[in-house]
Amino acid sequence: MIPIKRATGADRAEIERLIAEYHASEHVAPKRERIAWAVRQVLRKKSIGILLIAHGKKAIRGVALGTFQPSAEYGLTLTIHDFYVEPPPSPQGSGQRARQEAPQRGQSNEC
Repeated sequence: MIPIKRATGADRAEIERLIAEYHASEHVAPKRERIAWAVRQVLRKKSIGILLIAHGKKAIRGVALGTFQPSAEYGLTLTIHDFYVEPPPSPQGSGQRARQEAPQRGQSNEC
């Protein structure tokens, strides 16, 4: 199984590539400047958010980018804005695991 961990500045270029690939897969023209800005905001903690990566043997295989927002009803809520896992050569469960871990890490406030 592929491990899920918090992203660091060293992962930035690969994260931006994956998010652009995700946008293209959804038939949306990737806006690289906006993608870079959003990733920077979370990595530099200018925005309360979380940036998780699924790291394969040789490269990052998936990314989840989300932000926390206040809610009068629920308190602090986590919204995942970008979630993408490259299709693996064989099933490894990284997409399902990242989808399960993002809310858990958000609840523990690992941001």
